[in-house]
Amino acid sequence: MKSFFLFLRLISFFSISPARSQQLFTNTNIQKAYKNQTRNDSGKPGKNYWQNFADYNIKVSFDPFTQLLKGSETISYENNSPDTLKEVIIRLYPDLYKKGVQRLSPIAEKDLNDGVQIESFKIGEENITNFHDRRKAFMRNTLLYIHPSQAVLPHSKTNFEISWNYKVSTGLPVRTGMVEKLIKMRPYSKAINKTNFYFVNVIF
Repeated sequence: MKSFFLFLRLISFFSISPARSQQLFTNTNIQKAYKNQTRNDSGKPGKNYWQNFADYNIKVSFDPFTQLLKGSETISYENNSPDTLKEVIIRLYPDLYKKGVQRLSPIAEKDLNDGVQIESFKIGEENITNFHDRRKAFMRNTLLYIHPSQAVLPHSKTNFEISWNYKVSTGLPVRTGMVEKLIKMRPYSKAINKTNFYFVNVIF
């Protein structure tokens, strides 16, 4: 009976003493969000919550014979944060197939290429042409880093105008690629004995 009684007392002690229980670990980013009131302790958005927004207008063309995908786009970016953005990072997912890039996924050797070729890049009124200057603009793996002359101010809108091209992969598709499939069309009538074949290209 003594053992059973002691066990009940221990359960009672821990159940009525939550203040003495160990607190869950909270990393510094979450603590900062609580302090800035962008999140409350329930995880929901706080009174100072903000979210940046981007609107894309993209025009593309694709040549299935050369596998060249070309595009031009305008990005309207709204910085709704209280921060001044001195650096802009753009993800170049097709550069996963670029020669020399670090990657975790296997890539077919025939799909290795020179990556995304940027034909023109404009942020605000500034044209950027050199992507090998670590002080202004440079590429690292699948990321493009831009340090604009005019920082993106809080609660402001900035336009990006970009033209680019890259060769679409046809091997093991990862993030982007072309799937080519031969489809056989059967005749709809017995009077027609000709069977047609055609290729379907799917780009993603």
